[in-house]
Amino acid sequence: MSTSTRQRESQFFSFFDVGEYVGKTEIDTLMLSPQLVLNEQLFGYVTKVLLGFDYEKSEEDILNESIFFGFPSVASYELSKESYGYFAHADVSLTEDLAVSGGFRKDRAEFEFESIDAGTSDSNTISEDLYTLGGNYRFMDNSSVYVSYSKSFRYPVLDEMFNFFANSVNSNLHEQTSDDYEAGLRHTFESGLALGVNLFRVVTENEIFFNPASFANENLDGESIRQGVELSVSKEVYDILFNGSYTFRDTEIDGGQYDGKELPNVPKHQLTLGANKQFGRHILLGLNGTYVGERRFISDFDNSHEKLDDYFYLTGKLSYLLERGSVFIAVNNILDEEYSEYGALNFMGEEGFYPSPEINFVVGLNFAF
Repeated sequence: MSTSTRQRESQFFSFFDVGEYVGKTEIDTLMLSPQLVLNEQLFGYVTKVLLGFDYEKSEEDILNESIFFGFPSVASYELSKESYGYFAHADVSLTEDLAVSGGFRKDRAEFEFESIDAGTSDSNTISEDLYTLGGNYRFMDNSSVYVSYSKSFRYPVLDEMFNFFANSVNSNLHEQTSDDYEAGLRHTFESGLALGVNLFRVVTENEIFFNPASFANENLDGESIRQGVELSVSKEVYDILFNGSYTFRDTEIDGGQYDGKELPNVPKHQLTLGANKQFGRHILLGLNGTYVGERRFISDFDNSHEKLDDYFYLTGKLSYLLERGSVFIAVNNILDEEYSEYGALNFMGEEGFYPSPEINFVVGLNFAF
C-alpha cells in the first residue's frame, strides 16, 4: 500500500488592463492506495490480477482580493474534494507469444464549496466508469505488435473551479473524458538496432480550458482530437547507447464554436536525440537534445495569431552510480538558447510569453529504499 501527504502554500499577484487580484491558497492532500496482486492459473491460463482502491482528499483555503472592471471584492473560501476509485486489471497469457489484458475502474468524486464571508455553501458529485482493453503478440524474441483501447478521465482540480477574477466558484465544471486508441510495432534486429512505430488517436469530450473572453475555466463545446505517429530508434555503438524519437501530431476541434481549428499549445513536430556512455561501474555520462516545433499560443482557439517559434535545447548529465541510487550534476540548456516554452493570449488577444531559463545547473541525489 502506498500512502502520501502533501501541503502546498501559494501567494500570488496578477494585474492586467481591467483589474488585478492578489491572494493566497493553502492546500492539504492525503492519498491512500492499497493494492493486491494475484498470480494464478485461470481456466488453465497464466493470469496476473491487480485489485486496488484509491482514496484522495484535498482541502483548500483561499483568500483573494480582486478589483475587476473597477469593482473591488474580497473572498474567503474553503473548498474540498474527496474521491474514491475501485479498480481491477488482469493480464492473461493465452500462449507463450500472445497476451491480452483488460480492466475496469469505478470512480466517484464529491466536491464541497463554502463561502466563509457569505455563509453559503454548494456541492457537486461526479462519477465515471472506465475501461481498458489490449493485446500483445510477440513474433520474435525481442519483437512484438500491440493494440489497446482505454477510456480515461480528468476531474477539475479545486483551483480550476475557483474564479480569482470574480471571486466565485463554478460548481458546474464537468470532468473531461477521453477515448484513447493505440497500435504499434517494436522490432529488434540481430545487429541490436531497435525500431518502434506507434500510432495513436485520442478523442476528448468536455476538455477543460481557460477562456480569456469570460475569465473562467470552461468545458470545450466540441470534441478535441489528437492523433499521429511516434517513431523510435536505439542502437549501441562502441559502448555508447544512441537513441531518438520523432513524433508527428495532428489536432482538430470537431464541432462547437471552434469547429475545424487546431488545438493550442500542441506542436506538430517533436524530436529527441540522446547518447549515454558508462565508464566502469560507477560513472554515467548522458547528453540529450530536444526539438519542439511551432505551436499555437495557449487560448488561441480561433487560430488567428502567428504560431509560437520552434526551439532546440541541449542537456547533459554526469552521474556517479551508487548501489541504490546516484549522485549527479546536470547542465540544462547548454547552448544558452533564448526561447519560450509557453506563450498565451489574454482576453484582449495580446500575446504573452513565459521565457525559459538560460543555461543552469542542478546537483542532486537519488536514493531508493
